[in-house]
Amino acid sequence: PSLGNALVVEDDGLLAMAIAETLADGGCAKVVVCASITAAMGELERLRPDIMVLDVHLADRDDGWALAELALQLSPRPP
Repeated sequence: PSLGNALVVEDDGLLAMAIAETLADGGCAKVVVCASITAAMGELERLRPDIMVLDVHLADRDDGWALAELALQLSPRPP
């Protein structure tokens, strides 16, 4: 069974790829990787992820917790 869609927000490319591969191997239907808060905000609206792996200390903006709060507000079933 599919685990649904996953959003990975990580600015370390190797780590992001490893997480994405693990989620895909684990049954996620679609895995989207974003390296910045800005990119992740756009994907959060489009993808409506069932699972989100979030680095809260990204290089572009150190406010990953704000993105987590936004995800909770946008989803009736938080990722």
